[in-house]
Amino acid sequence: MKPFTCDEIKCAVFDMGPAKAPGPDGFHAVFFQKFWDIVRTKVSHTCLKVLNREESIKKFNDTNVVLILKIKSLGSLKNFRPVSLCSVVYKIITKTLANRLKLVLQDIIDPCQSAFVPGRLIFDNVLTSYELLHSITQRKSGKIGWAAIKLDLSKAYDRVEWRFLETVMKKLGFSVECGEWGSHRWGRRSVASAPFLLSSYYPNLRKEVMVADFIDKQRHCWYMRKLQEFFLNIDIELILSIPVSTRDRDDFLMWHFDKKGIYSVKSGYKLAVEAKGEDLGLSSIQKGE
Repeated sequence: MKPFTCDEIKCAVFDMGPAKAPGPDGFHAVFFQKFWDIVRTKVSHTCLKVLNREESIKKFNDTNVVLILKIKSLGSLKNFRPVSLCSVVYKIITKTLANRLKLVLQDIIDPCQSAFVPGRLIFDNVLTSYELLHSITQRKSGKIGWAAIKLDLSKAYDRVEWRFLETVMKKLGFSVECGEWGSHRWGRRSVASAPFLLSSYYPNLRKEVMVADFIDKQRHCWYMRKLQEFFLNIDIELILSIPVSTRDRDDFLMWHFDKKGIYSVKSGYKLAVEAKGEDLGLSSIQKGE
């Protein structure tokens, strides 16, 4: 691929919408367009270094994410559309690449792709789909038949309700309230590697410091003086809410829903089904029991 030129950078700058929403740099494209004679040397030099692979685009890759309503009335968060607002330099770089790709887009895009290509319309595929469905409805007789499967068109993101998560956590033996999640002793774990214990950051806390160092093994309670030496009061309250085991044994993982404490896929699946049924308010008959 031939190197990018200053003329391509200038073309990209003046092809941009002048009053688009600004990104982290706080500038609109109109600023660069109006004062191009002043900023062109530095802007072109910066963009060409990235485009010609002399520098990384990482330093321009910051964005401001803004939520825009897709409908007039707000019903839930799914009615928002996230939009990433980029800096003008980032837009110039991507616009220059897009202008270069336009010249060969017809050759690299599959003919079945009917959108985002000049001369092709998405309505072509809509009409084709309509004709296919019409053909399927007509082929109902004979040995060979056709069928159509309607898929959920929503994006395949994991969407789990908070009530369901809380129910599962309660089934697992946890409390959903902050500060009461731990009912086990983490004596062999590093304090610095246990972020669920702390609400603040402690740079002076060494990685080799263990939770057991703050526990009085004879009295089976927390060392208050040591806690006050290292932590803030808000974190001390959370730590003190964690009960200390009266048995001086190493920690081990145990599955609460098995007599032997061994996890199995079957027991995990059963728990998930029961928790989901409680979350939806299903009776035992509806759950198939």
